[in-house]
Amino acid sequence: MPFSYPRYANLVNERTHQRMRSIDDAMACMENGDDSSATEICCELIEKNESRVKAYNILANLASKLGNQEQAINHHKSAIQIEPLDTQANLELARIYARASKWKEAVFHSSNAVSHTDAPEILCQSLLILCISLLNISRTEDAVETAQKLRSALLSPGITDRIKPGFLKAASPVLAVLLEDDLFASQFFQLQNRIISPDLNGVVAEVANTSQWCLANDAEFKPVEPSRNKSFDCGSEGIDRWAYETQETFIAKIPGGQLVPGWDFVIAPDGTVLADSGYIPVSATGGAMFHYFDATISDSKMIRPNSRKSVYIDRDVVFLSCPWGFHPTHWICDFLTRLRIRDFVKRDDLTFAVPQLLPDRNRDFLKYFNVSEGDLIECAENTLYSFRNLYIFQPGTSDFPSPENVHYLYNHLAGNYGAGKIKPGARFFLTRESAGTRLVENSEEFEKLLDKYQFKSIDLGVLSIDEQVSALSSAEILLGAFGSNLIGFYYAPIGCHVIELNPDIALSQLFGMSCHLIGHQHEFVDCKASYPETLPESRANLAYNVIVDCDKLDRLLQQKLNR
Repeated sequence: MPFSYPRYANLVNERTHQRMRSIDDAMACMENGDDSSATEICCELIEKNESRVKAYNILANLASKLGNQEQAINHHKSAIQIEPLDTQANLELARIYARASKWKEAVFHSSNAVSHTDAPEILCQSLLILCISLLNISRTEDAVETAQKLRSALLSPGITDRIKPGFLKAASPVLAVLLEDDLFASQFFQLQNRIISPDLNGVVAEVANTSQWCLANDAEFKPVEPSRNKSFDCGSEGIDRWAYETQETFIAKIPGGQLVPGWDFVIAPDGTVLADSGYIPVSATGGAMFHYFDATISDSKMIRPNSRKSVYIDRDVVFLSCPWGFHPTHWICDFLTRLRIRDFVKRDDLTFAVPQLLPDRNRDFLKYFNVSEGDLIECAENTLYSFRNLYIFQPGTSDFPSPENVHYLYNHLAGNYGAGKIKPGARFFLTRESAGTRLVENSEEFEKLLDKYQFKSIDLGVLSIDEQVSALSSAEILLGAFGSNLIGFYYAPIGCHVIELNPDIALSQLFGMSCHLIGHQHEFVDCKASYPETLPESRANLAYNVIVDCDKLDRLLQQKLNR
């Protein structure tokens, strides 16, 4: 008969008074989601002095699942008091301490696990934690030695079939940078690269800021706008002021400069990655731009994409690039601002390098900036391109917007294409139905409020750029959850009310500061985030829905409309 948890649970209950429940019973209950029964059985076993080490480790795992790390540590320590060399308890403690940046404790417990395990999976996990922990207490030579042991373990026959792919994703960059081993760099890129060029390999490369490289190689580098401190009242409930520092704007001309389509960093002709040439800093490690850089491993090396196929173009070209997944908001705010180079480099023959796979939806924006298809150099995937000269224009990031960037975008998106005067009653709820995230969960109550104030719901995700601009060119109020939909404020007339539904005050600055610089009235309405059961609640996870406080929003709308 197939295994069935309800049947099994009943069987356990029937036998409760007939025999002692075992650690296998506890594990079965835990695996089937019955944490309370697993806890009860473990406590019973500990009281009866049976399987206490395993029971304490299960209790620790249950505590970690509930987010109680202190209790998890205490349970694992109880297991170690009984059996000091228990590898599972030592590995889990090492993992917990490493996450908390308690590196000395992580070194102690991962060393114990390494020394007393015969299980290849536990050995590899423990070696990786030990390697990173040693780096963080400046024991670099010991870290390199540990990395060599980890490489040997990973190359042993059959081991890759017994470990999770995510582990290789974590281990490969550490080994590649510490040991300068391009084999592991290539494996890392094969795992990370999910965007444009899935056949690229990785290579360990030097890292330098653009100004540093230009100074050392006698290349042109010119700051054109200094970094500046910005501070202003925001007027939203819960936020008194926004304050930030803009990024320096610079132009650089890299002779023989290189790029890989879809990877937003320029590569110098000697292979050095120019760390500040992208819209995110190179230190923002992760899948967003499929690269790896970690100063705890090396403050001057990283993994960059590599291709056996290369093309040379004997022209001067501007690095326009593209955002991760061709994301529309970042395309507008962080890439189209690079077109501002034409205000500083007065040349009629400037062309712009973009991926050949750039979608039509992204290309449609270019006409608003007087860029035609003939102005583009289209770069094919899986290819390393080099140019006679590659221009970098670094306008800074939209997270901390400069007034020049915001005005440039607004003048082209709204000013040149008909944003007129506010039309009373032109109220729009910018839904995210096509995106499928940050939807309004209490929709019935919310829809009544939209009807009360005569809002029209539109989804910018299914409209062309021309349709978006036309629809919002006389908007009185734009209402929407945090996300790309709110980029509609760039098409609305100056003075439009932009009301943002957002469960995270810190994220509201992304749109709020730009609205302020244009002259819109931005309001932030705090909401509750509702996460799907399958996803963790964290600031990094934006796949939530919102629960709107409709009474609060009603009061705000009454105030804005003087009702």
